[in-house]
Amino acid sequence: MGNIDVFERIANNYDTPDREKIAKITANSILKKLSPQSSAQTAIDYGCGTGLVGMNLLDAFNTVIFADASQNMINIVKKKLEESSHLNAKTVCLDAENQSIQTVKLEANTIFMVQVLLHVKEITLLLNNLSETLPPKGQLIIVDFDYNEQVISDKVHNGFKEDKLTQTLHKSGFENINRETFYHGKNMFMNKDASLFILTATKIG
Repeated sequence: MGNIDVFERIANNYDTPDREKIAKITANSILKKLSPQSSAQTAIDYGCGTGLVGMNLLDAFNTVIFADASQNMINIVKKKLEESSHLNAKTVCLDAENQSIQTVKLEANTIFMVQVLLHVKEITLLLNNLSETLPPKGQLIIVDFDYNEQVISDKVHNGFKEDKLTQTLHKSGFENINRETFYHGKNMFMNKDASLFILTATKIG
């Protein structure tokens, strides 16, 4: 996962009112996409950061595994979990772009990633690795920025076009791909107005 060093530095100051607001909106959008069986299932919040989204989804699953490539981010999630009344969560420091999932032996019915792909250089590799944790028909949920030509950066992707990301997902063994834009905000992506999409897909099987 790219920009790990950056997230290690900003972890302690990552949570802001704006990020907390968007996290709640995002979590509500994810809730609408879950299957009726999710309350008995396991989810992975990959690239969880400080757990802003995943903490809002703990009641939706039997177990939530918070995974991130930044140990400092994971430490903050651990602290939040210790202070909460939830006992159905685990944490793991994992860079699934450069590390085999098999090394940590994770399994889940659902994986959700929120504003993660924009930091990933090898998207196909990441998706291939994450798919190993899912059973056939397992669910993948991606929340990220729509393509934005005004964003110019050598650190992140400037959002994602629907057709290109759909092709990538097909190559990684996913089907039933649906995408919709659910949020528009001011100065939210590299100080540019931007929109967030939510995409759902299932593992072929």
